[in-house]
Amino acid sequence: MTLKIKNLKKIFLISNKNENRTIKLSEKLIKFKSQLIEDQKKRLEEKSINSEIIDLSEIQSINETSYGLYPTVGENLDFINSNNLKIEFLYRKLDQFSWQYCNKGFFNFKNYIPKIITTFN
Repeated sequence: MTLKIKNLKKIFLISNKNENRTIKLSEKLIKFKSQLIEDQKKRLEEKSINSEIIDLSEIQSINETSYGLYPTVGENLDFINSNNLKIEFLYRKLDQFSWQYCNKGFFNFKNYIPKIITTFN
């Protein structure tokens, strides 16, 4: 699915603090991630796009059809799957193409980076 921002009512930026995590992150990393989310919110606002930062635990309160970038792996995907959240995932073409080379670790994957770049230039 292609993301068409102009058709969306609101973009929720999801924050996942240590309280929700099985594996705790350092406070520096939590702060860094929080700053990234704040920066993204600012960029959306500069384009007059309605956005809001919410905690991961608040995602269940969204009642309308939701779309989200596919989180691939990790606690965010586990949370979505374990709570049966109704999210339609959006996939970037770059990710979909690259996944076919993600089967033997980074050192094998890096051999395909020139091909990936050539494909998307």
